[in-house]
Amino acid sequence: MSMTESTSGYSQVITSDPLPVEHVTFKSTNTFPGTIWISAEDVNKKPMTESKLLEELAKELALPNIEADEVTAQMVADYTGISWSQAMRTLRAKEAAGALKSRKVKLPNNRIATAWRKA
Repeated sequence: MSMTESTSGYSQVITSDPLPVEHVTFKSTNTFPGTIWISAEDVNKKPMTESKLLEELAKELALPNIEADEVTAQMVADYTGISWSQAMRTLRAKEAAGALKSRKVKLPNNRIATAWRKA
């Protein structure tokens, strides 16, 4: 056995069983010193950068665009001439009856709205 220096202290390496890694850096905080096995897979993983994390979350959380077969309460109000609140009550009642289903969507102006389509 030999001791090799790393950036955070010393680590014990058994020369007959080399670790399948290029460089190991760790700080021991446990009270039982012993052999620490680190897979090459874990060591070679690159940490996720903030921008990559934001990109992944944006893809996962992004709302879909409104589709041609969907309507919003404002679209119904504009087309029929009734108030927005009356259009919303009608759409919600039809959804409760099972005739329509709703989902949150992104409009062309990037606003978020509830859109309905036939069930």
